[in-house]
Amino acid sequence: MHPEKLNCNMKKVTFILILLSGLSSICQGQISSGLLKGEIYQNNAVTPAYFPGSRWVISIPVLSGTSINYNNRLSYSDAITQLDNGVNQVNFDNILSSLKDNNFIGLQARINILFVGFRKNQAAISLFVNERVEADVFFPKDLIDFAVNGNINFVGRELNLDKLGGNASHFREMGIGYTYFDKEDRFSFGYRLKLLSGFFNASTPGDFTASLTTNPDNFSLDINVENAIYRNTEVYSNRNGTSFIISSNLGAAIDFGATFNVNEQVTVGVSITDLGFISWKAGIEGR
Repeated sequence: MHPEKLNCNMKKVTFILILLSGLSSICQGQISSGLLKGEIYQNNAVTPAYFPGSRWVISIPVLSGTSINYNNRLSYSDAITQLDNGVNQVNFDNILSSLKDNNFIGLQARINILFVGFRKNQAAISLFVNERVEADVFFPKDLIDFAVNGNINFVGRELNLDKLGGNASHFREMGIGYTYFDKEDRFSFGYRLKLLSGFFNASTPGDFTASLTTNPDNFSLDINVENAIYRNTEVYSNRNGTSFIISSNLGAAIDFGATFNVNEQVTVGVSITDLGFISWKAGIEGR
């Protein structure tokens, strides 16, 4: 793919930038597990070593387990300051000073479609289906400086955007989980075996390059982009009911974890989730 070059004349490029700079947070459509002492099945999403005390657990689709996780390095106080008159405003100087040379924003969403679990004595088995959406964006600090202050700080020098990139995926996970408990219910461990079906993936390749250069004589802006690409599957371009249930982009993953109840107030645990892959091969397009 050959580089593309775009020339445009301007004295100064100014953008209005709106940043979702909230705290790294988790918004979940559920009652706090702290209030219920952990007795809700949604904790199973964090570690397969957990299973509620009930004999049977059956979820209500969508309503029983919807979570959104948003992560970045900015706190609310970094981005928003309060004026003397009590009005809040975006503080771009604080945002720029808080950023590193290269930065990251991540978003993950999980919607539970099905969860059926059964426990007997020291073992529990569960079946589940979840809809998953994940997106990551990588960007250099200089890009935010350019967006906030225009190209005045980049006259005569190149703004390197090689670190700009991202990926987004929509996939479905379905599988079976197993949890074991000791006789005193103080220790537990569990695992989940998952079949993954990918419906959408868009990403920038590892060899993506881009740069912006402001001409010091006429302030024209030269934009060079090479190896920009995206890919998606046949599900969004094909109205095939079978493909929408399970696509040709298949993969597998495993979760496992363990917990130990130190006492009634303290529980420690460890887990590794989403250890696996999806083979994106159907309907790939590059542009």
